[in-house]
Amino acid sequence: MLNPSLWWQPRSSFKISSGGKGSKVIRSPLYMRTTLLDRPQI
Repeated sequence: MLNPSLWWQPRSSFKISSGGKGSKVIRSPLYMRTTLLDRPQI
């Protein structure tokens, strides 16, 4: 389980963590929050 702080790292890091779907998530901050609550572990 990753620390919450890791999710808020630079876009490049987040893009890698989300498996290349980071660009879509970064565009919608609200969606990013939903993803964090929906699946806190990856």
